Amino acid sequence: MGSLVLAKDGLVLYSRSFGYRQITEDDKKLLTADTKYRIGSITKMYTAVMIFQLIEEGKLKLTDSLDKFFPQIPNASRITIAQLLSHRSGIPDLQPDAGWYLQPKTEDEIVAAIAKGQSQFEPDTKTGYSNTRYNLLGYIIEDVDGKSYSNALKERITWKIGLKDTYVGTGQADPAKNEAIAYKYIGGWVEGSEPDLSIPGGGGSILSTPTDMTIFIQALFDLKLVSQDSLNQMTTQRDGEGMGITAFTFAGKTLYGETGGS
Repeated sequence: MGSLVLAKDGLVLYSRSFGYRQITEDDKKLLTADTKYRIGSITKMYTAVMIFQLIEEGKLKLTDSLDKFFPQIPNASRITIAQLLSHRSGIPDLQPDAGWYLQPKTEDEIVAAIAKGQSQFEPDTKTGYSNTRYNLLGYIIEDVDGKSYSNALKERITWKIGLKDTYVGTGQADPAKNEAIAYKYIGGWVEGSEPDLSIPGGGGSILSTPTDMTIFIQALFDLKLVSQDSLNQMTTQRDGEGMGITAFTFAGKTLYGETGGS
């Protein structure tokens, strides 16, 4: 199963979907160009864009410390917005029982779980990828912007550049909304256990289509969402991580983006 889009200069040149978004004993629902997928950690690019927009508006600074928002997090007074963006805070990933991820959680529950974690390293001494840093950045967007992460995404990105099929998901995937179910192969294809989308938040809660994602990346690099200075900071790599954007190499070229899996 999957979908593919090739685009150039903002125009879609080729689009194809294959396989099924849901398989039951009685029915098979085909994937279409409008099928929405959980984009996982690619969500982090959208979160980083909104953080830089708030910085450009003077509502936030890269040097702001985490204790301004979440003093209960270990080392909060020595962790900055910049370190959260670039995975250099030392805050670990959540380590609860697997079943914990399957039920809805509130911000207070998630922050409390993050606060229980032992720091991986001293802030800014190394890079260590972690989803929880972007959970916190999503909550910071809500705090500073005075609206939900979902509404901030609409007003700051999707409405601004005309994304029709990009939004913050809730609960589990809904095939009735043309959202793809996750599958895994264990002697046959079975539905995978999907984390409730209240949990990944600013680190992985967005659903989108390949077409919308090509519009987003084009708009980002055409400076329709952030300034050149902000984009330069996002793409600058330090120990293999930028601020919401990772560099990849292919055929002698440098590519910028993110990968996502949930």
